[in-house]
Amino acid sequence: MPFGTAKCFSKKFSELRCSRTFIICTVTIAVFVDMFLYSLIIPILPTLLTDRAQVTASKVQVALAGLLAAYNLAIVICAPVSGYFADKWSNRKMPLLGGLFALAGATVLFTLSKNLGLLYLARILQGASASIVWVVGLALLVDATSSEGIGSAMGWVSVGLSLGDTCGPLISGVVYERAGHYTAFSVAFAVITVDIILRCLLLEPQSQHVSTLKEVQPGQDSAPQSIEFYVLEGRSSRIAEGMPQLIDSQSGLEHQQEKDVPPGSFNIFKLLRYPDMLCSLWCIFMITVVLTGLEAVIPLHIELTFGWSSQGAGLIFVSLAIPIFLSPLIGMLSDRFGSRPLSAAGLLLATVFGPLLALIRSFSVGRVVALVLFLAVIGLGISLVMTPEMAVISIFADSKAKEKPNEFGPGGATAQCCALTTIATATAGSVGPLITGAIQSTSGWTATSIAVGAFGALGLVPVLLKAAYDRNFSQPKAEDTATSSAEAKDIDTARAPVLGSKRGRNA
Repeated sequence: MPFGTAKCFSKKFSELRCSRTFIICTVTIAVFVDMFLYSLIIPILPTLLTDRAQVTASKVQVALAGLLAAYNLAIVICAPVSGYFADKWSNRKMPLLGGLFALAGATVLFTLSKNLGLLYLARILQGASASIVWVVGLALLVDATSSEGIGSAMGWVSVGLSLGDTCGPLISGVVYERAGHYTAFSVAFAVITVDIILRCLLLEPQSQHVSTLKEVQPGQDSAPQSIEFYVLEGRSSRIAEGMPQLIDSQSGLEHQQEKDVPPGSFNIFKLLRYPDMLCSLWCIFMITVVLTGLEAVIPLHIELTFGWSSQGAGLIFVSLAIPIFLSPLIGMLSDRFGSRPLSAAGLLLATVFGPLLALIRSFSVGRVVALVLFLAVIGLGISLVMTPEMAVISIFADSKAKEKPNEFGPGGATAQCCALTTIATATAGSVGPLITGAIQSTSGWTATSIAVGAFGALGLVPVLLKAAYDRNFSQPKAEDTATSSAEAKDIDTARAPVLGSKRGRNA
């Protein structure tokens, strides 16, 4: 291959590796692998506890609950730390690779462990890895995506989540039953291998920018640039706009100016003082409570009511996940029409159709069809909330980076906003099953169905209040707008001679 052709191919390949499409694909597959490995363990975990960890049958349920709590606790602890360092450091690829190796280590422990302590350690490592994937991966996705396209990008991430959550139990149950323990986990290592390849190939946008800047143009000083400059300059344009460049005319070196960066500041929870952030986190929390609460009670209710096996209950439960495949379309609608109307519609669907599940109290073909329909509509409501609200949080992080570019570190607030989202979903993942399980065991199926609708209503309240507030108080009056325009013109007029004198000196 001629040298020129090889160089052209290398450049095109580098452009592909840092392209928006490749980054979305890599992050989506990372989310898929994370959810696939999490859900792959669920059907075979009781067998692991009894056959390999020698846990007695009376203590299996307690061990299962403890392993779930360990996973979510690891996410809650690791997510803010991951978000802080992801925004403080310039490189997002290395933390992603570190999280993947933690996930591989957890899978090895699940494969080989024969005592309960190692299973707990495996679940903790899995939770730590999940926090890194969700925090750093989504932050990288936001870096590579414009505000106008963030909704559709989050939609593809939701598809990866749904595929992983659906395929994991189905594949592991069949493979484990027919081919055994080690064959089931070989599937896990196969998907990890694919994920490793993609994450290694990933090239962050700023890395591509570094290689471009390193090409010295004719007439330029060939002195090497500092790596700190390349990293800071290569961050997305929304961050770079807040950090002006200083040029050292004597040495020819360019440096990046950071003004008043508070060293070691941990400002992640300061984001909770903003109403938009609180509203989005609350919506995500409540709709996740709906989802995880149903996941905890639906399978057992179907087994008892319809007399089906656990496999049949799992298959009918897929109807809740199928609408998530509409997430890319929902994301595009969110980009075009706004997020809050879609979120309100999704929460309303959960509020209305949750209590209707109380009608499913005995077996008949009509009731089976009705259950599938109700679950599908609730699943659509979940998609209408999750994808737009994740986009809202990403856009919020973008706005905070522009308003206060130095408050949250060189990377802005993107990863820390994603960390709060991850904390909300992990907490809801523990709260939902506990509440619905307790209601189901003490008050029955009708009360549980009403509670699901109540969760949706609780999520809907702040959306409606925020919309009313924005309509009544956020619209500037006409005279205020005119005054602001006049003041802006006066400022521009006063600034013009100064700018002119600066241009004259620069010339």
